[in-house]
Amino acid sequence: MLEQRDLDILRGMMESVMDTRLTSAKEEILEVMDRRLAETEERILGKVDVRLAETEERILGKVDVRLAETKEEILGVMDVRLTETEERILGKVDVRLAETEERILGKVDVRLAETEERILGKVDMRLSETKEEILEVMDERLTSSENLVLEEVERTRNILEDKVNKVQQNMDEISQYYRITKLENDNTALILKSVQELTKRVEALEQKIA
Repeated sequence: MLEQRDLDILRGMMESVMDTRLTSAKEEILEVMDRRLAETEERILGKVDVRLAETEERILGKVDVRLAETKEEILGVMDVRLTETEERILGKVDVRLAETEERILGKVDVRLAETEERILGKVDMRLSETKEEILEVMDERLTSSENLVLEEVERTRNILEDKVNKVQQNMDEISQYYRITKLENDNTALILKSVQELTKRVEALEQKIA
């Protein structure tokens, strides 16, 4: 019979051989499993990719439809909201503009009044200065014009006096001529009267002689 020690040795040897065989078998099994798993994984992943691609297309198609519908709904709601918001904003803007316009017009009226006063003050000052300058110039012009008028009047008076003197001389000559002509006419009339009286006397003598 084998002793316990021998049995332990045999048991150890068997365990060692078993461990070696198990390790070798385990490695072979793991290699086969890894290879099978890799092949299976590739097939599964290929099918999964196909399924995922198909599913993705279906989902994207449905999403596009839903997005288009949602987009239209959102745009419709947005149009309504934007219209309401625009009306509210325009209402507030109109109020703000009216208030701003009133404030601006008030300030403009004040500024215009102040500016008008300043301008009128400057205009009055300028008009006063200009009036004085105009009066001085007018005085000078009037004095000069007065002198010119007086000189012209004097020259005209002299000319008129010369003409009057000439006219007077002409009148004197005409009067003298008229007196001479009148004397001649008177003498002619006396001569004619004398001739007529002589003619009558001659005729009377002729009648007496006859």
